[in-house]
Formats: sequence, C-alpha cells, structure tokens
Amino acid sequence: MSIVIQKGEREIFQITKHPIFFYFSLWWLAVLLIFLLILLRIFKFSPISLIFGFAFILFCVTKISSEYRIWTRSVILLTNLRLVIFEQNSFFAQKQSEIFLDKISDLSFKTKGLFSSIFNFGDVELKISDLDQNIILEDIPMPEKNYRRIKRAIKNYPKINKQKSKEFKSSNKITKIEKIRL
Repeated sequence: MSIVIQKGEREIFQITKHPIFFYFSLWWLAVLLIFLLILLRIFKFSPISLIFGFAFILFCVTKISSEYRIWTRSVILLTNLRLVIFEQNSFFAQKQSEIFLDKISDLSFKTKGLFSSIFNFGDVELKISDLDQNIILEDIPMPEKNYRRIKRAIKNYPKINKQKSKEFKSSNKITKIEKIRL
C-alpha cells in the first residue's frame, strides 16, 4: 500500500471496513471445517480422506490469510486536503482513488437493516462535483460518526488549503511524469 502524505498535509483519520466482514468469512470456514471433520469421521480417516482433509486445511489457511490481507489493506484515509480510498480487491488486485475535499459537493450516510444497526456499520455516499456518479464508502464502522468527521473536514477546508491543493496537484503531475521517464 502506497498512500503518501505530502508536505503540508496532515492525517485526520484512517479506517478499514468493519471487522464483522472478516469474522463473517471466518465463520463460513469454521462451518466447512466442521463439515470436513464429520466427513473424516464417516470415512474412518482413510488415507484418501486424510489427503483431502490436509488439502482443505491448506485451503482454509490460504483463504484466511487472503481475507485478512484484503481486510487490513482496504483503507480510507482522510487528510486536510483529500480523501484517499485504497481498495484491495483480491490478493493481487488493488485500486487507489483520491478525491480532493473541495470536489465533494454533497455527503450522506445510511445504515440498512437490523444487522448493520446492531454492529454499527453502513455506507457513506459522496457526491463529487466533477462526476455524474457518486462514490460510496461501503461497510465502514460508525457511518454517522465518520460522516460527521468528513463533513467537518470539508467545512474546515480553509481558502489557504485551495492553494496547497493546487500546488499538490501540480507537484503530483510532475512526479508522475518523472516516473514515466525512468
């Protein structure tokens, strides 16, 4: 993960998806593991069933480490200049998006259903002034609190930061051009 905080920029908060989604994947693996133990008991621990069991345990360990990597590396970072969304979609697929705070024109949050109300997670929706579509920060913990934090950061975005934002954008383009030439 390569989220770089530039000079004059400070981190306000950093969040990941709600931990319940990581635990949910563990729950299904536990159910499958119990099913495997029942099958091993039925087939009386024959060599073929033991090989199958070992392969399944190896699969579970790989799946758990993959889910943990995806959960820990999917990060939303709010700074005084921008909102950075780093998504780890699979073990090797990732995506990073940056939205400058002056480009966010509207903001809303929602929790849907009993499950999300009990575990306090939901979505925060961002309306970007330059785009026709909205950006949704899905399944984040404490959506109302994080909505207020983002709203406060946008409200506190001073006029001075607009100049810093322009400098940051132009310096970022220069860095990209230098990287292409190398």
